[in-house]
Amino acid sequence: MSEALLEIKGLKKYFPITRGVIRGQVLGWVKAVDGISFSIPPGTIFALVGESGCGKTTTSRLILLLERATDGAIFFRGQDIRKLNREETRQYKSEVQTIFQDPFSSLNPRMRVGSIIAEPLVVQKKYSQDEIHGKVKEALRQVNIDVNAAGRYPHMFSGGQRQRIALARALAVSPRLIILDEPVSALDVSIRAQILNLLHDLQIELGVSYLLISHDLATVRYMSHDVGVMYLGRIVERAECEEVYNHPLHPYTEALLSAALPSHPDLVREEIMLPGEVPSAAALPEGCRFHPRCRHREPICVEAEPELERAGPNHWVACHKAKG
Repeated sequence: MSEALLEIKGLKKYFPITRGVIRGQVLGWVKAVDGISFSIPPGTIFALVGESGCGKTTTSRLILLLERATDGAIFFRGQDIRKLNREETRQYKSEVQTIFQDPFSSLNPRMRVGSIIAEPLVVQKKYSQDEIHGKVKEALRQVNIDVNAAGRYPHMFSGGQRQRIALARALAVSPRLIILDEPVSALDVSIRAQILNLLHDLQIELGVSYLLISHDLATVRYMSHDVGVMYLGRIVERAECEEVYNHPLHPYTEALLSAALPSHPDLVREEIMLPGEVPSAAALPEGCRFHPRCRHREPICVEAEPELERAGPNHWVACHKAKG
């Protein structure tokens, strides 16, 4: 396998729980992301899957430098992004783009579409007006939007068209990695397949890598090469996509798959109902974080937190039962 484009090592993000307004006393920590590791090779798609609040979006914000990590490291093309100078940081931000969940709030309603797409190119200060104009036209062509749309405003477009415009803005700077944060969850069901097909085709055509953040397992299976399953800030299972779907090892992964729509109407699967609610990231259970809801819980699960360990050629799991 080629050298990773993006490599995450032991990444953590803790938010303090404070009392007091000015110089608040720290009462505890919300462990939003707690020591995760994964890598994305060039030209591949890695998906982070899990329930709301598991740390997926916080992970993306750390990669985008919208949050500062508590610990751990993020390497992009072999460089630790914490050690980049101002110019290198600017270059990094152009090579790592994102598509947000809500196409109705991610575009400035006061800017014309052409200016929205051109904005990251203008910030780089290395293109002439003619070059910028050409790149805007090419980006619109790539997402199947008429070039005449450059003079219109976002409110004149549907949700699916706005998401295409957001994608055009990301593609304009020729990124190496695009973070897709629930890219179709806010769209009508009839439009989702069109956007997913477009993303899939562009990934193959351009060789760009994706970090896909989603709770929709059908989307993940269609799009991804590798999958990481997150629960309460940690990756509990990581493997090639089909391996996860065909041979899940962690009880939480099994529960997620049982709740997903089957790939065929005649396919019958065991329905797994998880008891209780997801514990708070500010008051994590002792031992395995999943044990209060796990039907396979054993005494060791309450006492010791399992580490993510290899369970196959390209399969890792953090579960005492799976490893025993």
